[in-house]
Amino acid sequence: MTLNAVVRRIEQTINHLTVISDRIRIRARHAIVAVPPQLTPQIDWSLADGKRAAVVTDYDSRVVARRRVTARAWELGELLHWSVRIAKAAGLRR
Repeated sequence: MTLNAVVRRIEQTINHLTVISDRIRIRARHAIVAVPPQLTPQIDWSLADGKRAAVVTDYDSRVVARRRVTARAWELGELLHWSVRIAKAAGLRR
């Protein structure tokens, strides 16, 4: 399913997550969210503790690297630093 709508909030619990847009509210076990970096501050993220995944992609959305960690949302600094190192090593620039 493709939402094709502006996401206003993402809530996550142990069992499911809820994606809330202006038009619809969807409850699911998993979601893939593609967001341009400049828009991420506009989404209200409510993330439960647990496993996280990061994917570094090139400009054509080809996967450069993947990594899974167990961390709370406020403990993701190392994961973000890792993604920057990988992107630089792959020759990707801002």
